[in-house]
Amino acid sequence: TLRITTVCVVVAVVLAGGGMYAYGKSLEGRIAPGVVVAGVPLGVMTDNEAANALTSAVQSYDANGISIHIGNAVLHPTPKEVGVSIDTSATVARALQAGRLDLLSSAFAVPTFGTTSVPLAVALDAPAYQRYIATVQKGYSYDAINPTLNIVNGGVVIVDGQDGRVVLADGSDQAMLHAVEYLAPWDKTLSAAPQHPVVSAADLEEAKSRMEAMLSTPLTVTAGGRQYRVTRDQRALWIGFRYAAGKVT
Repeated sequence: TLRITTVCVVVAVVLAGGGMYAYGKSLEGRIAPGVVVAGVPLGVMTDNEAANALTSAVQSYDANGISIHIGNAVLHPTPKEVGVSIDTSATVARALQAGRLDLLSSAFAVPTFGTTSVPLAVALDAPAYQRYIATVQKGYSYDAINPTLNIVNGGVVIVDGQDGRVVLADGSDQAMLHAVEYLAPWDKTLSAAPQHPVVSAADLEEAKSRMEAMLSTPLTVTAGGRQYRVTRDQRALWIGFRYAAGKVT
């Protein structure tokens, strides 16, 4: 009985080993079952199949994976535009090594149970990221506009000014990089500092009254012994104002 049992155990081990070998050979050159890269299942794929699947996923992510908010505007730069490079070949190599335990030789490959999550192989060009943010700052910052006095149909009107803003710098590039590693959505709101006009509409009231008085006062010009009456419209062309040291003159 002992002999029969021993023989059975040996046969079972041999069969198991043979099955393990055959299973390992079937996975040779393929990614182990259960391997997921950045949310993309790559189990049992060849390296070319995995590269194609990752390329497709990255292209989809390019469209709106990254969102940068500035006020009411939303930008969707691609990872490349913000200085992030994705190495598909290196990622596939990682996936091929993940989720398996090499035994004796590469032919004996036993997949681990469950899911093995692998990040993308990414790298950040920090200066490129800062250049992108600087471009956004310049494009979405604008100066405050002071109120002005205009002469319309012979009357003086105050045209209101407008606040400006300065988009502030951002240093969250590492958080963005980690999101891209897993093709996870990354939302960032860039804050902005408001810029106000140096004078208000109320500051122009006195200048407006003075301009109206100038327009209402008859004016004649003597030249060559002759007098010429200056019309209101002509006087309007001669009258202006300027800001100096925070005052209107």
